[in-house]
Amino acid sequence: MLIRALGAGGAVRCIAVDATEVARHTAEVHGLGPSAAWLAAEALVANLLLSGHIKGEEQISLQLRTAEPEVHYYGQVTSDGVCRARLAPADSLIDAPISGLLVAVKSIVRKELYRGAVAVESESLEAALSRYMASSAQIPAFLRLGASVDADGLVRFAGGLIVERLAEEPGMPWLDDEAFEQQFATVAEHALEPLVEDLMSGSLLGEPTQTIWQKPLIWQCRCTVERTEAALSAFGRAALVDMAEEDGEARIECDFCGQVRTITGERLREIATLLG
Repeated sequence: MLIRALGAGGAVRCIAVDATEVARHTAEVHGLGPSAAWLAAEALVANLLLSGHIKGEEQISLQLRTAEPEVHYYGQVTSDGVCRARLAPADSLIDAPISGLLVAVKSIVRKELYRGAVAVESESLEAALSRYMASSAQIPAFLRLGASVDADGLVRFAGGLIVERLAEEPGMPWLDDEAFEQQFATVAEHALEPLVEDLMSGSLLGEPTQTIWQKPLIWQCRCTVERTEAALSAFGRAALVDMAEEDGEARIECDFCGQVRTITGERLREIATLLG
């Protein structure tokens, strides 16, 4: 579940996510070991938190590449809470802190609207994302994210929250920097899971919050036969003809859901003909 709420009488905006189920599904789909499942869960939570500000047909993609070991996470979240994610290799042995590069891209259909990046410098993903948001949003905020995974790779919890001060507007509730710090700095000291549970139930640090909207999270791949054929078209006419003649078909496996689609040699020739 992903929710947006107002706190402090409307002076702060809160975004909270409980991504346990979709993080668990990500680990199961890709057969992730405990370390890989933990990193994928934390990255997916980051991905979902960033999606708290998108709308309409917008989506947020997040990439995380770690250096040692070399691991790659890639995920996408739409404004209606549909997400998909992958992490490879599945048997990566990763310890916190991590180092690498975090890249976020906001897009609509196939048009990129915004791209931002931050180095992950031997730190937690929470710390890196906090720095990224501070530099991009430039408003005071507190961020928490985390995940717990058991020895068998089962995700027990994955969640996070953002508490951000709203800009001053005439006639609207507002907190200055000092008041915001005094009231919400302890967010960093509390256990994360109860904080998320409380926000989902309408309170934060013992004070009531007002939920503005909430969205169920759905893990769903968007691969289709049409998308598969479009990807094959990128190889060009000659390559498709060669596939048809030499292999008799093309077998394409989706990186996200693992589904394998077979495009027959006859269909490969038809696509090649359409390319001219």
